[in-house]
Amino acid sequence: MLKSNKGVKLHVSKRYDPQLKDKIIRLHLEDGRTIKSLTKEYKLGSGTLRFWLKKHREECKVSPELQQKDESYNEVKELRKKLAELEKENRFLKKGGSILREGNRRVKYKFIQCHQKEFGVRWLLRKFQLTPNAYYNYLKHRKHKHHEHVEHLKSEIKARFHEHNGTVGYRMIGNLLRMAGYIVCDATVYKYMDELGLKATIRRKKKPYVRGEQHKVFENLINRDFRADLPNTNGVLILHT
Repeated sequence: MLKSNKGVKLHVSKRYDPQLKDKIIRLHLEDGRTIKSLTKEYKLGSGTLRFWLKKHREECKVSPELQQKDESYNEVKELRKKLAELEKENRFLKKGGSILREGNRRVKYKFIQCHQKEFGVRWLLRKFQLTPNAYYNYLKHRKHKHHEHVEHLKSEIKARFHEHNGTVGYRMIGNLLRMAGYIVCDATVYKYMDELGLKATIRRKKKPYVRGEQHKVFENLINRDFRADLPNTNGVLILHT
């Protein structure tokens, strides 16, 4: 911006090198850099880069070479995006793979709270298949009493399971809890036992006896008469061959 002799401000357009223009456009299209960051880094005008991009799109419609070049930029951009997503998925599985197997919601909420800056809240909610409403209710402690009741019920289930040496299933534990005054259904007990990793030891049942065919039948030489008037007068000699 310059001033004339009369004090009127004159706007002088700044000229940029064509190679610099191509470089900045490529950084936006191929690397996915934002307009704001590029404008700040290369000290461009507020609408300069947007004007370049608009002009570049118009040129692509006319020139097949530029159109092909633009398509290659988009392909590279998509490939880099997919690669970044795979790397993110790999880091997530290393840190949260065990939590996925457990299926405990409160543990999942704590994991999201600790790693939200690294992965993002929405991304983690999709991976854990949780709703945003449930997560933000957890942050506001709206279900604090419910969670306390669940933890107490789980401790009772665990205690009764170990009292019977792990031989009772969810139906028997449900009956024991109802006898103790708890209002709980068998499906709820089954769900909490699954979350705690408790499984009843099933005793092996005996197979029913099936009478089969006799392998060898000996002749009834003495006609089943084992009475003897004198010693060694009524017997059968068995020879082992």
